[in-house]
Amino acid sequence: MDHDLRMERRRVRLFFAGLLVISAALDIVGALLVHRQTRSEVLETLLPATVTLGGRAGALLSGVALLLLAVGIARGKRIAFRLTVAVLIATIAFELVKDLDFEEASLFAWILFGLWWFRHHFDADSDPSRLRWGLVVFAAGLTAALLYAFAGADWLLGTLPLVSYALIIAALTLLLRPMLAPRVAPADRERLHNLINSWGRNYISHLAVHGASSYHWVEGEACVAFTLRGRTALALGDPIGPPGIARRAIPDFLSYCDRQDWIPAFYQVDEPAPYRELNLTLVPIGAEAILQPATFELTGKKRADLRYAIHRCEKAGVRCVFAPGPEVAAEHAEQVRAVSGRWLQSRHSPELGYSLGTLATLADPDIVVGLGFGGDGRLESFVSWLPVPARKAWTLDLVRRRPDSTYGVVEALIVRSVAEARERGITEVSLGVAPRIITSPDAPRGLEAALRAMYWGLDRFQRSRSLHRFKEKFGPRWEDRYLVVPSPSTLPEVMVALVRVHVPPLPATAAWIRSALSPARPEPGRPVAA
Repeated sequence: MDHDLRMERRRVRLFFAGLLVISAALDIVGALLVHRQTRSEVLETLLPATVTLGGRAGALLSGVALLLLAVGIARGKRIAFRLTVAVLIATIAFELVKDLDFEEASLFAWILFGLWWFRHHFDADSDPSRLRWGLVVFAAGLTAALLYAFAGADWLLGTLPLVSYALIIAALTLLLRPMLAPRVAPADRERLHNLINSWGRNYISHLAVHGASSYHWVEGEACVAFTLRGRTALALGDPIGPPGIARRAIPDFLSYCDRQDWIPAFYQVDEPAPYRELNLTLVPIGAEAILQPATFELTGKKRADLRYAIHRCEKAGVRCVFAPGPEVAAEHAEQVRAVSGRWLQSRHSPELGYSLGTLATLADPDIVVGLGFGGDGRLESFVSWLPVPARKAWTLDLVRRRPDSTYGVVEALIVRSVAEARERGITEVSLGVAPRIITSPDAPRGLEAALRAMYWGLDRFQRSRSLHRFKEKFGPRWEDRYLVVPSPSTLPEVMVALVRVHVPPLPATAAWIRSALSPARPEPGRPVAA
């Protein structure tokens, strides 16, 4: 779906949603306050008074229903379109029955004709299971509302209006829920793993096998790995596939999300051109630190701290070892868990996920782990490296150390990792993204101010300032990274989804809170510091 078609669909949906809100408000006001005496007298000669009273109550109920359905029309929901058509037909009848209101009946007939003419713009699906329950509850609520409208206000002790309104609101809530994302089958993960090994270019694309919960395949040769939180389908990095496939995969994913009533977003993309061509909004989220192992040296004033760290570690007898993730998990699992646990506890943070690896990812044989052992054989620190096959690169993922470890052990371990990468023929090493606001022509001034406030609030999770200073020690080349959203108006909802997707599920969060509040236990065989 190209940009012009997406904008046309959005304008049509918002136009009819706004029209429904205005006309429904007029309908409610007319049913409550407007009484046409002459027309009512003519109508009373044709119909009983209870019927005309019921028509007035029905007009009121249909106005409320149209207000609620306007939300679904704005989102292009197919079920909202069908229900709106039915309610509009009923509204036309109610307007004629209550006092021969030809003016409002004509207005609703015109809206009905317009909706039917543009019906192809309302094709977003709802979750099937909730759709069935929603239709049942909606039918029950509508039946109760009609009984109230035509049986009198005293029926069932006057409680029926509240029951019918509650049922209709609950039903519309179920009916307008977005589709659920399909879960990934093991065969699809293996298929994506093979695709990444051939065409993985984004520095975090390897985490799509572990962090993303759903895959969208494009033409059988490309994949967008994403996770659904609320209505936001958050893709991890750029589409994975052969060169040039992004220009077909991105529009295809946008169309797919539109049909599911999702907000598409791409997190941490490194090739902005295809997104700009589609007039999407690029939000700067930070910069990635890139090293060239072939030219990396420790000379110069900027890297004096690295030389001092290596000297301290050599003096303390620190030994660096590199091995595949499963081998490390099998031989050093207890020490790795201990180091990671104490590191997270000292940072007062749970183990984040999605665009960041966890200890579970060390079971992946493609991940290389660097271990730093002290002179006494104790594991002082470890780092893990994700492969980026299409670039012949590594990406730094996990970084853990003991709070009481030798000074500079992480810096020394990364320097040794760069040397190890050079020996293995790796041409680039990424130290990951340092979150920070960067200058971007796509971000309006007001939006940039809001982003600064947002990053200040989230800094407790990422500690972006200290992270940027740490990576700057290595003298990297900085490359901008972006969050891509359809428009600035969707950014708040996308940001909520971004936080939700990184924070662990509730049981894991509760366990972290308990561990953070409990006093730290000394390690076996090690005295407690006074």
